[in-house]
Amino acid sequence: MDKSQASKKLAVLTVMHGVVDTYTTLLPHILPQLLAKLGTVTGQNQLAGILMASGNAFNSFSQLITARFADRTKSVHFLTLGVALPAAGICLLGLAPSLPFLIILLAVAGVGGAIFHPPATVQAAQLSAKSKGTGVSIFITGGNVGQAVGPFLIILFLDKLHLSLPWLSTLIVPGLLVAITGGILLKDTIEQQAKRALTKIPLWPEIKRQSLPLFVLYLISMLKTVTIIGFVTYLSLLLDQLGYAHTKRSMILAGFTFAGSMGILTGGKLSDVLGGSLVLLVSLVFSTPLLHLSAASITDNPVAFIVLLFAGNFVLASSSSVNIVMGQQLLPNHQSIASSFMMGAAWGVAGLITIPLGSLADQIGRVSLLRGLSILPFLTAGLLAFLRMPKSHS
Repeated sequence: MDKSQASKKLAVLTVMHGVVDTYTTLLPHILPQLLAKLGTVTGQNQLAGILMASGNAFNSFSQLITARFADRTKSVHFLTLGVALPAAGICLLGLAPSLPFLIILLAVAGVGGAIFHPPATVQAAQLSAKSKGTGVSIFITGGNVGQAVGPFLIILFLDKLHLSLPWLSTLIVPGLLVAITGGILLKDTIEQQAKRALTKIPLWPEIKRQSLPLFVLYLISMLKTVTIIGFVTYLSLLLDQLGYAHTKRSMILAGFTFAGSMGILTGGKLSDVLGGSLVLLVSLVFSTPLLHLSAASITDNPVAFIVLLFAGNFVLASSSSVNIVMGQQLLPNHQSIASSFMMGAAWGVAGLITIPLGSLADQIGRVSLLRGLSILPFLTAGLLAFLRMPKSHS
């Protein structure tokens, strides 16, 4: 496949990623409406943490299973179902009559995301030839742009047409159309790669040889994700508490995510030139003061709060593709598994941590929680002292 064709295929894959992440990250934007529909008054932070953890857990931990099948069975259905299921699960949330139904729908959406992400990330790397850092960062940026723009447009659509949350179900149609179209356009690429797949090498011996750097990379990815999920979840509720309108609150969350997507794109390109380890260090160390100052100014200086918030996530997210590419390089014969460690397992554990974070927010307040979360990346930077990558992968 020539470079032009590969770029077109990467563009299709990136669009699919944007659509998947539009659906799977809509939950924080509609949390206040869902909690109101459930009639909850007390313990909202804890219930919000449970809902966020449910979606993340099904998405993330399922990746460890689906990635294993994806490495063994190259099939375009991992991509098509990976778009269709999140579209169905999330768009039906507005029709859910109770908490158990919400969790079931979040499970459907989560499993769909798990089916999509590991094999799609591997495809992005393979389509990028030698510029894997750039290619994967473009792919991830597509997802983050979807996270930033998609939910905001959905909230704007519902708000401007004065539609209640059950009307969200009509937006399942675009997701199904993208799933079908993307599957048709990428089918031949997946089949060709299946024919020239690497010789099968047992998984556990490969993991055992690279266990220390793999575990350190995982911890870094997971702890960064705790900060991001914590900010998105409790910032949404805090802004609602401060009286921000739904569209304005959603716009701030969208800007936060979009700034992260630009950071991912920048960091991916820099990692191809400077090396992943340096990008990781800068990302972790310099994001903390920006996010901490943002949290400290949220009630006193709204402009400074927003500028620092966006700058902080730009810096923190700049190393997102680095974790994934370095993991894939450590497990070249099981790249979907490596991706699931850096994405799925990391997001899953981070999502579960939002439950005790919710209880903590009920005790100390949301502003204090955000200040504490902002310090976590700086502390995580200490793990880099234990990261020993082979010279060719650093």
